Amino acid sequence: MSRLSLRKAIIATVAIAGVIALLTWGYLEGRKEAAVEREREQPVAPPLRVSLTNGQVVVTLDKETRDRGGLELATPTVAKFHPRTRAYAAVVNLDALAQLQANIRKGQANLSTSKPEFDRLRVLHDANRMVSDKDLNSAEVAWRKDEADLRALEIEAQQGWGDTIAAWLMGGASTLEDLFAGRESLVRVSLPAGMALPASPDTAYVQVSDSATVPARFLSVARKSDPRLQSTDLLYLAQDPAAVLRPGMNITALLPSTVRRDGVILPYSAVVLTGGFAWVYVQQAPGQFARRQIPTDQAADGGWFVAGTFGPADTVVVRGAQLLLSEESRSQIQVGEGKQ
Repeated sequence: MSRLSLRKAIIATVAIAGVIALLTWGYLEGRKEAAVEREREQPVAPPLRVSLTNGQVVVTLDKETRDRGGLELATPTVAKFHPRTRAYAAVVNLDALAQLQANIRKGQANLSTSKPEFDRLRVLHDANRMVSDKDLNSAEVAWRKDEADLRALEIEAQQGWGDTIAAWLMGGASTLEDLFAGRESLVRVSLPAGMALPASPDTAYVQVSDSATVPARFLSVARKSDPRLQSTDLLYLAQDPAAVLRPGMNITALLPSTVRRDGVILPYSAVVLTGGFAWVYVQQAPGQFARRQIPTDQAADGGWFVAGTFGPADTVVVRGAQLLLSEESRSQIQVGEGKQ
């Protein structure tokens, strides 16, 4: 091989080696760039704010996060509470009452005509016999009949609706107009057999939703009750400005007892529901919160009454508790993903 051929071979070999090196460098740089890009595109997991302290799940939030989430803290309201007995109740359909009112008004109108007519004829009869005995007797029969009919309607009202409503019907009380206009509702509360109260509470509370009650004042013991329930029935007049109670609606009534217990009232806004139970978040230390289960069998004005669980030193999240529950749930998801 001549020197010229050898030189060409060497140059060709060096060129090929250079091309191979360049391709290798490009390939490696491409893989490196792709790895960097994948790492850049991978979502950054937010920091875990949940820890386990002394067997309790604790959520820790800094002030900025608490302010942004609208967390509000408060000390529970200390209260002396009369536990409330739950009883079946129903909103009374007023059709029969309206018909009875119409009948009473008609009876009163008849009596207001027949009695003066009898008095007028009797005066004429006694003065100069200008009215016959027969006409006077007929007028008296009409008056006595109207009087007896109205008395029968009054007895029907007393037996069917109690003395208070019967008095309203006979006297034309304006309360009836509020009932028929839907501004108030008549509620029949049934005490099951075996349930007895020392006295009919002057005020009951009608549960219109899971977290709302309206007050109702006692009217009378109902003279008639549902024979299927074998119950003692009480009639209450419930305030219903929002017209949420509908005739025939089955509801729950809460009747305060004479026993008084000490505890706190937790506002409805403090309560979160998870796992089939109700919870509130209690501050363990500044910015640290743990869940505490509460019973929800005693509804109070504006919240739930809880006895024996909370003290004056407890600070409760009264607004924004859902944010803390979301943090707990997110931490469980992240832990699960980490295991995978």
